[in-house]
Amino acid sequence: ADGLAATVSGTAGVVLVDGGRWRGEAAELLVDGGLSSLSAVISSHTDEDHLGGLERVLRQLRVEQLLLPAWMRSERGAVGLLRSARSRRTRVRRVGRGSALQAGGLVIEVLWPPTTAQRSPENERSLVARSKLSTGRVLITSDISRMTEARLSRMGGLRSEVLLAPHHGSRDSSSPCLIEATKPQLVLIPAGSHNVHGHPHPEVLERLDARGIPYRYPARDGRCGARPEDGKWVLYP
Repeated sequence: ADGLAATVSGTAGVVLVDGGRWRGEAAELLVDGGLSSLSAVISSHTDEDHLGGLERVLRQLRVEQLLLPAWMRSERGAVGLLRSARSRRTRVRRVGRGSALQAGGLVIEVLWPPTTAQRSPENERSLVARSKLSTGRVLITSDISRMTEARLSRMGGLRSEVLLAPHHGSRDSSSPCLIEATKPQLVLIPAGSHNVHGHPHPEVLERLDARGIPYRYPARDGRCGARPEDGKWVLYP
């Protein structure tokens, strides 16, 4: 199904970005992978395919801090997540464009939305962040569409070695302006098997193919990711 749950590993810990749709799956995979704690959890917005598994993660693993866009603190959909954080004494940090913090040996720069985000569609207010490692940068784009991609591209400073494609590779995302502004070495597309929208859209894949940018997505490749190797980033599997 569609959904996003991704980890970024730093020199001193692991950061989880969203928790997918299914309530127990992210926590189960993390524990099966040998993790008992996370340096941070990033919750991008309240869509169930991003938020669904995070409560269980907070309750089963020790999480140092929970990061979420400032507007989300007052949303009904976030009540359960915030309650779980409070019960586990996880620090909650409301962030917006310009916020920067450290977690697990990573520097996390928040690029979007502004702290005073207006009541635009929620996807356009979902959190965009860049994780900086010694080996490169990973751009996390949540569910923004080409409208917000264009705004971010005009602001500049998006260059990243790894791009986590927006909105599961939908037709209205991963626009030429974002790809040009990011100049990624490779792209990961959070689109799982049997998703009802047919993501990733063929036009998105064609744009990446035309630029010679390699990519992976779970609907085709199963669990997949990217890692630094000999000075550059490579995809797996």
